[in-house]
Amino acid sequence: MIPNPRIRDIVGDSESQAQCRGRREWAVDVTQQDLDQLISCTKRMVAPPRREDEVRGGHRRNGFVAEDVAAGERFQVFTRVLVRLPENSSIGLIHDPPDGARLLLLRYNGQHGPTAPFSRGGEWHATCHIHRAYARRVQHGLEAWGDGAPTQAWASYEQALHAFLLDVAVENWRDYYGHLDQPRLPLGEE
Repeated sequence: MIPNPRIRDIVGDSESQAQCRGRREWAVDVTQQDLDQLISCTKRMVAPPRREDEVRGGHRRNGFVAEDVAAGERFQVFTRVLVRLPENSSIGLIHDPPDGARLLLLRYNGQHGPTAPFSRGGEWHATCHIHRAYARRVQHGLEAWGDGAPTQAWASYEQALHAFLLDVAVENWRDYYGHLDQPRLPLGEE
């Protein structure tokens, strides 16, 4: 599906994304279409989530590994929920190619505090929001994901997880998250 070797170079070699910040040679020619294709390609869970979330650092944590079998692309999905404030959650999609050049493609976040102190321009996220990878940021050596775009597509972690699994096209999500598949009531419809 993504036979494009440029994708392998998005964050350089096996250094973490944070360590690569500012490197202009990442993938100057990566396109938004390349990144969007990685997000939207059909994926299949190949290493399922744990039955119980791990609690560490005040967060419930879980995740799974998915693959786009047709193109040989591998992805990691992570979930985090703050135990004391469950509306503070994050669900993310990381492209994880064999060479270790990982790239955070997408994050569905709940409400949370500032990303940095207000004195340094930190911004409070008072609504649910989506962070998405942008080619223009990658091309300029910045972290791939930009500021969060507010959304009203969900109001809870469970709703966000359901939307996320559908939006990133995990075809066998019901095998592990079937409880999220609730019928919608036809409110206001005749």
